[in-house]
Amino acid sequence: MKSTLITLFVASATLFSSGAEAQIANVRLYGSLNVDLEFVNGATCNNPGSPGCGAAGNERQNPTVIRVSSNSSRFGVRGSEYLGQGQVAIFQIESSVQADTSGGTLAGRETFVGLQGDWGTLKLGHFLTPYDDILPIFGNAPTLTTSMLSTAAIWAQGALSKIEGGFDARLGNSIRYETPPLEGLSAALDRASAYVAAGPDMVFPEAITDLAMYRRFADALAVPILANITEFGATPLFTVDELRGAGVAIALYPLSAFRAMNQAALGVYRAVRREGTQRSVVDSMQTRQELYEFLGYHAFEQKLDQLFARRAQ
Repeated sequence: MKSTLITLFVASATLFSSGAEAQIANVRLYGSLNVDLEFVNGATCNNPGSPGCGAAGNERQNPTVIRVSSNSSRFGVRGSEYLGQGQVAIFQIESSVQADTSGGTLAGRETFVGLQGDWGTLKLGHFLTPYDDILPIFGNAPTLTTSMLSTAAIWAQGALSKIEGGFDARLGNSIRYETPPLEGLSAALDRASAYVAAGPDMVFPEAITDLAMYRRFADALAVPILANITEFGATPLFTVDELRGAGVAIALYPLSAFRAMNQAALGVYRAVRREGTQRSVVDSMQTRQELYEFLGYHAFEQKLDQLFARRAQ
């Protein structure tokens, strides 16, 4: 039993150690092998603009071939680390993989370091230009830009180099800023109305920044409005009376007690590590008697005794 207690304490102390306080890191390996077998009939002539294709001096070229192609195959590692105050450091190293002929280019694809927050995302490195984000508009996403079915050469001068004007390419030494979603309240109200039509019992608007926004939802929707009053978020810590006045029917405090418990636990573990005992923090703890009184433990125990006593008769 002693060994078990020691093991549990070590695990808890590690969780709240000073080295882990500001580091919530996440690193992930990922990749994709997209290989296909292609039957290509690319017959043409030495001089396609001249008549007599196939005649002497204008022979046919590029006979039908069967080949294996590796279309945008890649291998990468990406990660993030929470820095505090809502800021997250991000990175990605993505390399191309030539699965048909072997080889590839280290960090030749989307590779960057950056920072994210409620203000948006800032990236520095080697990655595609914002023009590439409109590929799905032209139906290019399913075929990939390296496939023989790609439409990039038609609409993005994909056959040209960057110097010649082609912009469907990655640029080195790039800096890119992406805004957070800027859809607006009207669009959110439209979606909420569609949700209500589907039959939910309430609506939870996220990231509300003032009471007037709650009032807009309450006036527009025929179901109760729930306010998520969590600390360190976009929504101010409105009082219950303020929320009630704005038409909010339900107030949720999902992490308040949890964060307070974490802070209290951190203080206890620091004291134990520093002093080798919890004596200095016992006064800050809830006593066993206080817990029993709050739960009505003894009254419940007496009730159970009465019930079992009747059953025994």
